[in-house]
Amino acid sequence: MRGPRDWAGWFVGVSLVAGCSAAPGPSPGPSPLPGQGPLEAYVGVAASVEDAAGWVEHMRRSATWTAACMARQGFEYYPAIPAAEDIDVADGPQPGSREFTERYGYGAWIEVDEYGGGFGYAEPPNPEERAYLSSLSQGAREAYETALWGEIVSEMGGVTHREGGCAETAGEGIPSDPFLRSVREEAEEFLLSIPQDPALSGLDEEWSVCMAGEGMSLRSPHEVRESFMRDALAYLADGDHGGIDPFATPHALERAEEEKRVALADLECRELVGYDHRYTEIEHELQAAYVEAHRADLEALLAALDER
Repeated sequence: MRGPRDWAGWFVGVSLVAGCSAAPGPSPGPSPLPGQGPLEAYVGVAASVEDAAGWVEHMRRSATWTAACMARQGFEYYPAIPAAEDIDVADGPQPGSREFTERYGYGAWIEVDEYGGGFGYAEPPNPEERAYLSSLSQGAREAYETALWGEIVSEMGGVTHREGGCAETAGEGIPSDPFLRSVREEAEEFLLSIPQDPALSGLDEEWSVCMAGEGMSLRSPHEVRESFMRDALAYLADGDHGGIDPFATPHALERAEEEKRVALADLECRELVGYDHRYTEIEHELQAAYVEAHRADLEALLAALDER
């Protein structure tokens, strides 16, 4: 989980050709990537990427979204996708691992030096993009930059900050049609509501009993992680930290120690009750039931995105 200084999410595009009404039975839907549930595959929520090959696939799918978005605005888009063997994988501890938890807790009140499993690469040559950009007039080039990266929202110290371009928003896959937009938004709301679903209450209760044995009265792993994240983000947003690193104040250091203590107890209780594996099974069952109840709308959403 990303900390307040590195809060980021990414979306993975998926593709499907919707079946016609004469097809024998319902379409099986898009094939989930590793770590994805069936509904996440429909709406393009990020899956877990565990190796360089998976990261390349993630980049290819994201580039498909961006290219489709740019095409709708009259531009061509040529992504530079590296080969898997040219990608470096960071060696630091991975979020959720025991090493990470011992050092950073959830990564909320302690600044994370390096996330293990992160991916880095040198951008490969992209002669097609260079040739295409050279063919554009100055005005068209500026329009291209705006379409890809968004409107300029600030300029400071020679750094231009843009928001809202295809590179940022295309992966969200939200169509302009109000009904289909609502289909995606409702699906996302359902995904966000899963941690509070009654189907998980028994599992959360087992975890809570374990945590009570450690002297902590807590209802669920999701709730405790989010609580630390919210508190840290609110603290950073306050902005009044006496002119020093906000994570070096006595309050932040005290909260960091508490976070590590709670996170380690959480990790041990989740391991004891097999929480993560069981949670994923229940979560995917809930997603599958949602897909069955809304399959026609979800397939209409994917067809509108015209991924193929």
